[in-house]
Amino acid sequence: MRTKQLSRDDFARPRTPFRVKNPSFPGGGYDNTDFLYDSFSVAQAAAFPQMTPMFQAPISAAKTRAQTNMRTNGTLANGEVFKLRRMRVIISSNTYPADALNILQLCRASLYVGGREFIMGPVLAFPGGGGGILTAAAQVGTAAAGSNIQTGYCNGVPDIRNAFAFEDDIELQNNEQIQVDIVAETAFNMTAAAAGGVGTTIYVFLDGRRLRKVS
Repeated sequence: MRTKQLSRDDFARPRTPFRVKNPSFPGGGYDNTDFLYDSFSVAQAAAFPQMTPMFQAPISAAKTRAQTNMRTNGTLANGEVFKLRRMRVIISSNTYPADALNILQLCRASLYVGGREFIMGPVLAFPGGGGGILTAAAQVGTAAAGSNIQTGYCNGVPDIRNAFAFEDDIELQNNEQIQVDIVAETAFNMTAAAAGGVGTTIYVFLDGRRLRKVS
């Protein structure tokens, strides 16, 4: 006769679903999946900045929530801890191809926490995992009068899991400085409007879990 092998679940308290802490209860706290993000733009025909320190300018009249979600200069808001798991760099999809390639190949991204460099590499090493994607039907031969190239644009194809993931979480404490530098290791200019340039916007996302205290 075959007997069942008992496990600790047969003796211990039965398992229950994970219970989310009440975010309104004073003296407690809660955590949720979240990300920190920041961005900057470069105009057409402009020289790409030699170095741009990111996550240093909080939300203000000059920088909206569409551009950053930092509430303080280079640090987390009071009472917060962030467990960093992934880093992503998104280049706006309407960037002229030559400009996008220059950013990917000639620029590096460096992450600093508390003044210590945690990761550094060319921008192409940090996939975006998001953003828009443009599709188009190529024209072959001479187009008939009145014809237009068919295009479509959506943000549903990129996969947020396609990002640089840290093997272990990096815990960002409330008083630690957070900074990502985008550095042009070789100088270049953005393409002018006459040649099709439109400038660019670059976003950096730091994905993870945000822990908040409730006072």
